[in-house]
Amino acid sequence: MTTKQTIVTTNDSPLFQVSASFVQHSLPGLSAGKYTVTAQQKIDDDEGASVTNGALPVVSHSFGVEGDKYTLPTRFIHSIYPAAGAQGEFSTALPQIVLKNAVKLPWIRTPYYHQEPQIRTHAYPTTNPTGKYDDDKASWLFIMVLSASDFDGTMPRQMVKKGTVADLIPDTMTVRSLGKAAPGKMPATKGYSSFSYVFESGETQPAGTELDPGVGYDGTDPISFIDIPVGLFAKLAPTIQDLRMMSHVRSVRMDNKALADSDVIDPEGEYAVMMANRLPQSLPTSELDNPTPGENPKGANAAMVVSLEYLECALRGYADTSYFKSTIQTNPKGFVRLVVLTKWEFTSYQDTSFEFVTLLEHLNERVPDEDDPESTPLDDPLMRLPNPPSYSQPTPAENTVQTMLSLGYVPMNHLTRVPDVTANGAEPIQTVSWYRGPLAPFVVPADADGPLGGGVQNSTVAHMVYSADALLKFDPDVGLYDTSYAAAWQLGRLMALNDQSFSTAYYQWQRSRVYSLRAAYEMDSVTQPFAPQREVSFALHELTKTRSGLPTDTLLQSAVSSLVMAAQTGGDNE
Repeated sequence: MTTKQTIVTTNDSPLFQVSASFVQHSLPGLSAGKYTVTAQQKIDDDEGASVTNGALPVVSHSFGVEGDKYTLPTRFIHSIYPAAGAQGEFSTALPQIVLKNAVKLPWIRTPYYHQEPQIRTHAYPTTNPTGKYDDDKASWLFIMVLSASDFDGTMPRQMVKKGTVADLIPDTMTVRSLGKAAPGKMPATKGYSSFSYVFESGETQPAGTELDPGVGYDGTDPISFIDIPVGLFAKLAPTIQDLRMMSHVRSVRMDNKALADSDVIDPEGEYAVMMANRLPQSLPTSELDNPTPGENPKGANAAMVVSLEYLECALRGYADTSYFKSTIQTNPKGFVRLVVLTKWEFTSYQDTSFEFVTLLEHLNERVPDEDDPESTPLDDPLMRLPNPPSYSQPTPAENTVQTMLSLGYVPMNHLTRVPDVTANGAEPIQTVSWYRGPLAPFVVPADADGPLGGGVQNSTVAHMVYSADALLKFDPDVGLYDTSYAAAWQLGRLMALNDQSFSTAYYQWQRSRVYSLRAAYEMDSVTQPFAPQREVSFALHELTKTRSGLPTDTLLQSAVSSLVMAAQTGGDNE
């Protein structure tokens, strides 16, 4: 089987063009790193003469700005697509990740080694003289999409290793570890690390140079990393121009979303969105049922958020005379060691049967049959179920079919939850049942006596439904179930549990009810008449008389037996 994964770039694809509904970026006040503020004061009199006999001494103050560098905390991840563990048709989907409460994270660091270009503000043409826009800023984060075919059949997750920051430092240099300089752990002869400034334009730092792991970090901090062969990295790596367009900010109106009464939110929320530049590898549908034994599925993909901080010299578009080109890429054992901040996996099938265009083309089977030239599509096809069949002399069963189809019902395969116990079997029953969606071609009257009520009820007892099976309606005339209400109940249940605010409140309510019932049971137990005071006193008196000469365990057994007998003859205290 031949598989293909496409690399999407800004040079030949419009996928990354910034839409007017998006925000280009959200720049931090200060990027992560070290800073020094220098101040010098000079005082002049009214005539401009120096009162301080020149400038006063220079005062300097150094400080650092921290920022996530080696991991992406889960609290910042709002959603990912495709979802972790998902299986489906993702052959045309670029994996992406949405960040919350970290809208500035993609731009808090930089992929540039040299001086980063200054972000300039431009005015729109005269058609919009008051409008302004900024230059795009390249992100230091990149979603790398990998599959087993990239590593000769080995799953990408098996290539990820655990280590420390020292594993990113060549062994010819040192890194600050616990306040001291410790040697790096990466063999410098086999490749180079994500600290690409070590190899700036072919100039390596002198041996023994101590490298800074970053403000707030230490050489012993744990990390995850992956070694990508230089040939593969050269194909996957984006350009600086790509990184300018692969992250953006999306503004969302939060007051239009379903919220709990106690929720307090800003009316407008901002989310940082990052997307990959490679389509996932997809397994053709024809091979789903015939996998090769012992091989990893060719549709399995891993999306990894990696750091490209300071990796300008290794990204596509570097000069042919660069150190990376002449020394690293030509090395058969060369690799690029990348920090993996987070990762997830999914499986993609090359199945177009559920694409929107395919559904429209095959609506009511009105696509011309290539094998039948006389087959032509109908005029004005309607987006509805096929018309009920017409019978000249319908039987009772055919009448039922006509009626049910005209009411919007369709027959569906139905696998029951409860097995057929009468046949001594353990397998669920495979049958056929009717199903109708929430939209009906007729007025649905309220049924007060139905499973959901709906009308004026004389009873104050609510209709409690504990499972979808309670809403299955059986039609004895045709011997089939109507699963419409059961399916709606199950769908509503899943949607409710998917709402984090509701499911959390529901869980807390359940737990409080359990605690209340347990407390009530315990209180009821301790308030029951235990035994007449006379019987208890008698038991204790007997034990006291015989205490001497009896083992401790015998005393305890006698005490328990006496108390149990007293409890069995319980009554009012005397």
